[in-house]
Amino acid sequence: MGMPIRRAKLAGILAGCAATILLAVFLTRALLIAGLAREARLPGYPYPKAIDRLSGFHGKRATAALLSVAVDDEILDENRAAAMRALLRRSGREISVALAAELRPDEDLYLREAVSDVLSQRECGSECEKFILEYLERRSWGEKTGEENLDPRLIDPREAELERRLRSILLTDPERLRSVLAERFGIRKKSRTPSLFAIKLIATLNLKSSCSELQSTHEELQQLHARNQELLSELTGVEQQLSCPKSTDGEPRAEDHNLINRP
Repeated sequence: MGMPIRRAKLAGILAGCAATILLAVFLTRALLIAGLAREARLPGYPYPKAIDRLSGFHGKRATAALLSVAVDDEILDENRAAAMRALLRRSGREISVALAAELRPDEDLYLREAVSDVLSQRECGSECEKFILEYLERRSWGEKTGEENLDPRLIDPREAELERRLRSILLTDPERLRSVLAERFGIRKKSRTPSLFAIKLIATLNLKSSCSELQSTHEELQQLHARNQELLSELTGVEQQLSCPKSTDGEPRAEDHNLINRP
């Protein structure tokens, strides 16, 4: 009886020691990851070795630390770009979404290029594509980048290459793209509110699979225009009869306010 009891006690001691060692390793690893993430945020310290060391750790904690560096506007762009590229092989669709959200015209070109580099080698997904489309839309309406605001005459071929790469990402899954265009930009059958940007983008992408939506929308808008012809004609006649002053912004005219507010 004595031997089995001693063996049981020894096994319990060994199990306790193992658990203590594992806990110590876990805590040490967590503290090291946190320390490296803090080091990566040091001001005026571009591309710290901390990010290289941090990328050597695996697991959710290390991934979260890298992502926190990548999306922090207060950190140097070199450090953020390095953290983005370190996330390339990490799993999790939320990473692509978080990085795509950093696609803003006012961000440095170096950083926007890092985002496109990583996204071109990862699964993007619908939410990720929405941010890419939002960026391309803002650019299509003439929103300037930070570099262009500093020098309006600047024409950087890297900007054109960046947008070409982003469009290529959208084409990795045409059916998913069609779904996003339908939800976000009104490119669906019999749509009355299609986005002009999206229509032009479809042409640029040569997205022939969207032909049915475009043709159906075209027919719907033609029919809508035809149904409104009588109403539009009557409105024109009445406005002329009343000598209504021209209004270009759709806001009530000053005399309309006077009539409304008259006691």
